[in-house]
Amino acid sequence: MESEYRIVAKYPTGYPIWLADLDREEKYVVLASGNHTIPVEERDPEKHGLYFFDTNGSLLWRYPTKVQIWGLGTSDDGKYMAAALMEPYGKVLLFDYKEGR
Repeated sequence: MESEYRIVAKYPTGYPIWLADLDREEKYVVLASGNHTIPVEERDPEKHGLYFFDTNGSLLWRYPTKVQIWGLGTSDDGKYMAAALMEPYGKVLLFDYKEGR
C-alpha cells in the first residue's frame, strides 16, 4: 500500500530546514532552520531558528537562535523539546512546547 501525503502548511524560514523531529503521538513537529554550507561570515544569524508546529500546520512558536542547531529532539509526550546549539554558545536549550521557552 502506498502512502498518501498532503501539504498542510508552507512557512518561509529564510534558510533550509536542517533538522526535524516529531513527538511519539505525532501531534507536534519541531524544525530547525539554518545554513551550514556557506561561509560563517556570509550567514544571516537572524535566519537560524526553531519552529514548533502542530501537525495541522499551525505555527505554535518560533525561537531565533542566531547560531546553527546541531541536535534536536522532542520528548515522547511532546511536552518538551531540546536543541543543541553550535559555538559560541555550546549550549543545550530545553523548551516547554506551550510556552516556547
